[in-house]
Amino acid sequence: MAKVKKKRPPKSRVPKAKAKKTKAKKGKQKKAPKLTRLRVPTNRQDKLVDLKVTRGHNFLSTTKPALTEIYPMRQVEGNQYEVLDKPAYVSTIMKLILKIRQTNDMSEVWSLILWNINQLDILPPSVSVTFVRTFEKKDNEAMKKEIKRRGKGAVIFTKDNVEDQEDTGAALDHDKRLALAIARGDCVVSFGAEAIITAPNDQILEEAVQAIQDYIKTNDETRGLEYEIDINKQMRPFLLYGPNKQAGNREVYYDMTSHDAGISALYVDSGGDRAPGSELVGYSVGKLISSHAAYKFMNSRSLFVGNDTVNKTFTIGNQDGIDEPSQIYLAKVASRAYLLEGRSVTHIVADHAENAKHLMNMPLFDDKKVFVDASQGKLNILEPIRTKDLDQYPERIISRFDMHIDNIIQLLSQFMPQTGTGSTNTDDFANATREILTNFFVNKKYWMYGAEDNIGSLKLFGIHDQYATLDMFGAYIVNAQTTNRNQNHTRALAQLNTIVNNRILPTIPALKKTTDPVIDRMMDTPYRVIDLTGMGTGSPDLSNPALNVMMITYLNVILPALASGDVIMIHGMDSMAQIAKTITNILRASQRNLDIVFTESNADKADTILQIADRPIDFAMVDLYDNVTDVLHDKLDMDGEWCEKYSQEPSSFFVKSGQSVDFIKLDNII
Repeated sequence: MAKVKKKRPPKSRVPKAKAKKTKAKKGKQKKAPKLTRLRVPTNRQDKLVDLKVTRGHNFLSTTKPALTEIYPMRQVEGNQYEVLDKPAYVSTIMKLILKIRQTNDMSEVWSLILWNINQLDILPPSVSVTFVRTFEKKDNEAMKKEIKRRGKGAVIFTKDNVEDQEDTGAALDHDKRLALAIARGDCVVSFGAEAIITAPNDQILEEAVQAIQDYIKTNDETRGLEYEIDINKQMRPFLLYGPNKQAGNREVYYDMTSHDAGISALYVDSGGDRAPGSELVGYSVGKLISSHAAYKFMNSRSLFVGNDTVNKTFTIGNQDGIDEPSQIYLAKVASRAYLLEGRSVTHIVADHAENAKHLMNMPLFDDKKVFVDASQGKLNILEPIRTKDLDQYPERIISRFDMHIDNIIQLLSQFMPQTGTGSTNTDDFANATREILTNFFVNKKYWMYGAEDNIGSLKLFGIHDQYATLDMFGAYIVNAQTTNRNQNHTRALAQLNTIVNNRILPTIPALKKTTDPVIDRMMDTPYRVIDLTGMGTGSPDLSNPALNVMMITYLNVILPALASGDVIMIHGMDSMAQIAKTITNILRASQRNLDIVFTESNADKADTILQIADRPIDFAMVDLYDNVTDVLHDKLDMDGEWCEKYSQEPSSFFVKSGQSVDFIKLDNII
């Protein structure tokens, strides 16, 4: 009898790491392993790490025939990094091998079974699996020749038993279906699939590989299918997915009709929109399979809806939750996406002061973020803030002055009584006030008539603590009333006296302060948080318009410093719904293509946003856990039964991206 050898892992699987035997010399302590230091080449493009905006988070991978080892790296200085001596993860690529000729031999849900591994309790908990499938349309004429060639081969090929003859017949029937599909104007599609498995070490990786292989072999629905490690793909990880002729296995792709491909694609479609720049957010539970879900957080109009009865963000594997509202957590995820693309981020907080604090906890260096409390009177509404573009284009000061005057008029008009008699009165007030304000700026020598011919002599931008404030303008109005000879100004001066001296100055002291240097920092910093919560809450009759005024004020100040592609995130826009049209007009007048993100703490407030938004929402995420979202179901195409189901599960979110909707489990992202 032959000796029974100890079982060893087959060559197709990941080999276990061999332990090196080392003898420590007596009386001598083991030395710590010497860490490898390397220099990482970089291109000329500034990186967030190089700019010291954020800390480094880097890995180095080493590819072997059966697996890839992923080593953590830490930045030492400049472009020099230190590589840790042990890998943090190992990964391998498995290719789907099809040993049969026709998918109709299996059930219609064969691909559902195939990609449903993540939902089954067969993998070690520390293992992650990413499935990739590809469909490639084949040339009809070339396919016809291939079918004819296979048919001739089958005729001359002899079979020894009935079973083999049946297999040949099934293969010919399959080719007939392909030929018929081409004849009726359909096409043939080449199908291929891969699984990328990642684990903490090679032993656990081997267990996962074995579990997947065993699972495929033991299911009737997947008979004839196998997953094997693709050594060729492992050594060339950047090869395009799809038919891999270099792998040496002719069965790594499979020809099927576009009808069968459509059925397969239905079941293997993974979560997320997978658009360039997508951010991995967790895994999909709303599709027919469980798969990783990635979404693009940079969109023209986005909406994040939290749950103010919980005010926590639950993620996968975090039962205690993160102590910040989910809509704010998602806003920080979106902020990171914009920062990584070199865009600036402006947060305007109008709902809760705590949200401003959470937003300032963004993991950035202190000199890359700035906080402004509007209630402390950090901004003089009469003083324009200089921007860098005027150094290169000084002639722009003309349009900048006109815009500044219009902004002041918008602010002051918020305090006018609402007569409901139309716009004529408002237009007359605006025209007269424009002339009065211009006279005031000329009187203070900030401006001059015929400015177009005297650009070099203008002193519109001055020293903050020496610039005229709103109380000085109030005194100017009183004096102008006594000396006025212009009949068109009489009514406007009386209105301005009421607005400035009777309504603003006695009740809103923050509006008569000089500009703080923090405003200059705000203009040059890529991440800004402007807290308006100390200004009170707006009301339908505008009896307390301080919040609205400050919103317009800071929006007007910050817009000249923004570029197309930057983002403004407004938290609590529902409390300023009365000025939604004004805000829209300001944004359009800026001549900048800016992205807008709205966040609200519950569904009712989010419903208000959907009603007043100037454009449709491109991207939306709604926290479902212990939340009532009925008012949003129709507007966002949310399935009510699914929402009810996942309201019982922490970390559950609804996602709408373009025309696609999904339910996901949120992972810990930042």
